[in-house]
Amino acid sequence: MSAAQKQGVSADTLNKIVEKLVALASPSKIILFGSNARGEATPRSDLDILVIERELTTQHAEALRLGRALRHFMLPIDLVVVSETQFNRYRQVPGTVYYNSQKEGRVLYAQ
Repeated sequence: MSAAQKQGVSADTLNKIVEKLVALASPSKIILFGSNARGEATPRSDLDILVIERELTTQHAEALRLGRALRHFMLPIDLVVVSETQFNRYRQVPGTVYYNSQKEGRVLYAQ
């Protein structure tokens, strides 16, 4: 049983979240990070999901757009959206969400 499933999120639900994100954003990669990826999730944990897009004009607006599309899952989801350029620039910088997702995250989708 995965950490996400211990929290009550099934693999099927995670797959549906990924399918929705892929359909809306055409990401190059989607990574589950944080307590769920580390196997430390509790029933109060949220799902930390990083969406890496090849090109991104407005990071905040895209995060809002995708977040709204995931509301029907009725789950606490912390969605981070980033361009490949920004992710590659900061993924080796300790303390950044990109570093942590690279180091301990679980890739849910890669193109």
